[in-house]
Amino acid sequence: MVAILVSVAAALYFSGSKEQAVAVLAKDEIVILRTPGGMLEVSTLIRNEVFQWSTEYTCLPLDCGKLFGKTISEVRVPVHYTYRIPLAAQWSLKRVGQHFELAAPTPQPKLPAAIDVKKLEIRTDKAWFSPDKTEHRESVIRNIGPEFDRRAQQQKYLDAQRDDAKKTVAEFAQKWMLAQGVATNLRGYPIRVSFPDDPRPQ
Repeated sequence: MVAILVSVAAALYFSGSKEQAVAVLAKDEIVILRTPGGMLEVSTLIRNEVFQWSTEYTCLPLDCGKLFGKTISEVRVPVHYTYRIPLAAQWSLKRVGQHFELAAPTPQPKLPAAIDVKKLEIRTDKAWFSPDKTEHRESVIRNIGPEFDRRAQQQKYLDAQRDDAKKTVAEFAQKWMLAQGVATNLRGYPIRVSFPDDPRPQ
């Protein structure tokens, strides 16, 4: 009698069943992250830069720089270097053991670099017969931007922002997995990001 009552109660309580697929990312399986167009800003590097510029007369075959002197300016200014990754590409996300590996494009600087003009300082020294300060300073201003754009692409600048950029990309990938319902049971796994220009381990 008890068994019959339990069966009847179970039949009334469990009125139906629900079936659905469980999203699982198997080991070594690769998932393609299809990202929308545009750019993902991954890091900003702020540096207090120093830039020097000199102007001198030329009068071959003499060395006019030594003869009449040079007009030299030193510029000091904070520069914000922002690095971005294109989102109109496919990124591959791969499970390896207890973590994911994500290969992403190399961050590229957003040009022109952002100069904090409010904090710009220029000091100019002029010799007794060196070129005029006014024209010299105009030349300085024209060349500040190109110089900092060149520095933004140097390897030491790219290396300085590398770790922060990887953290941003990993956070983006985690949000993408959550939104797309990918590997819901593996969301606690860390994501290790790599760029094509990463230094090779020794």
